[in-house]
Amino acid sequence: MEDCCGPQIVGIDLHRRRSVLVRMTPAGELLGKARVDNEPLAFAIRSR
Repeated sequence: MEDCCGPQIVGIDLHRRRSVLVRMTPAGELLGKARVDNEPLAFAIRSR
């Protein structure tokens, strides 16, 4: 993961089968975005 200084905002859009996670600066600059299947194994693999 890249090193980013300052505050960040993280949003999670939950859906039945997949969720979308977004990381942004307070100014609205997109720092990262990920789609994750809502399965325990998918979360475990992503968190490494």
